[in-house]
Order: sequence, then C-alpha cells, then structure tokens
Amino acid sequence: MNIANALKDYHNLSKEVQDFSLEIEKNQDIINSITTEYKGFQIMYSDLKINPPFLFIGMNPGAGYYKDQNHQNVMNFGLSNRMDYCQENYKLAQATRSLFTKSEFDVQVLDKCCKTNFYFISTTGEKHLNSIIKKLDPLDFEKKSKNWNKRLIEIIKPQRIICESIYAFRKVIEEKEIKAEYFSNTMYAKWDEIEILGYKRHGSRIRNEKETIQFLNRFH
Repeated sequence: MNIANALKDYHNLSKEVQDFSLEIEKNQDIINSITTEYKGFQIMYSDLKINPPFLFIGMNPGAGYYKDQNHQNVMNFGLSNRMDYCQENYKLAQATRSLFTKSEFDVQVLDKCCKTNFYFISTTGEKHLNSIIKKLDPLDFEKKSKNWNKRLIEIIKPQRIICESIYAFRKVIEEKEIKAEYFSNTMYAKWDEIEILGYKRHGSRIRNEKETIQFLNRFH
C-alpha cells in the first residue's frame, strides 16, 4: 500500500470514529451517563507512516490533552506532525525515551514510529474506561473498537507492535487466535509477519525497565 492509499483508508476510518462521537453526542441518555468519564476522542499521536519499525499501542488516551485544553473534551481525529514521544514530556513519553536510549535500537528510531491506542476514547483512568465501555455497549463500542484497531494495523503495516501494558497486549491479540508467550514483565506474540511485544506498567512507569530493555534487544 502506498502512502496515498493509506491516507485515504485512514481518512475513512477516522470519519467513522468521528461519526461515532457524534452518535454519542446525539444520545442524551448516554451522554448524561458518561459525563464523569468522557474526555473526548483521539486516534493518533504521530503522523502516518507505512511499515514503521514500531507501532505503539496503549490502552486508551488519558486526560492529559483534556487538561491542556482547559478541561474541554479533546476531539482529534487527524494526524500529528511528529511522534509524541519525541517532543512531549509527560511520564510515559519520558519512560519510552529512556527505554530506547538504553536499548540497541537507540532513541532516534522513535521519530520513525507511529503511536495510537486500542480504544480511541479518552478517560481519566482504567476504572473510568471500563465504566464507559459498559455504558456504550448499546452503540457496539467494543466491537467497533476491535474493527478500528485491526484496520489501523493493516493500514500502517508496522514491522513490530509494542503494547504499552498487559491489558493493551491482550486486547490487540484477542480473537485473532494468536498464541502468546508471557514472561515475568514482558510478553510476545506474532500476527502474520508482525511481531507483537508487550510490557507491564505501573501507572506511567514501565514495571521493570532493565528486563524490558533486554527483551526489546532480542528483536533488534
């Protein structure tokens, strides 16, 4: 797939996500029930690249951008000018730069990578995410999220995927009949030719940086 076709496919996907956000806004019962948890939508934290070294997939957007926008819901369905981890200083960005600075890949590789989340809906934490998923069940949010995630991976065609928590790892491989290997703080699977790596986190901190670096270096 060339970049023009990839951008077209991404536009179609992002339009579906935007339409879904409007569907939420129109449903007064649902919007009233999720007011506490709901902080908007964001799909990408980078520009779009084809076959990048890594595609980072977190669980869902946090409330950082919501706070930066004076507590206004974030509605970002487009692409960023540059990979977030190369320019931002929130804790996970710092932890990721530290990981790659100390690995055989080197931190410069991050500028060639892409970043997204399994769920595109923004909340203030995992507890709120679980709550909002249940409340959006009438709109098939879980089913749609799996479809969007699969299509985005197929558009980007990364060489490797890094899942930024055990929960994100499990969601990415769910229902794909992929055999996974779990270690003490890391995990591995393979989807066709794409290697899927994962690590455990405690908040925004990588659970065991040294072990994760050693694990990451195996795939250099």
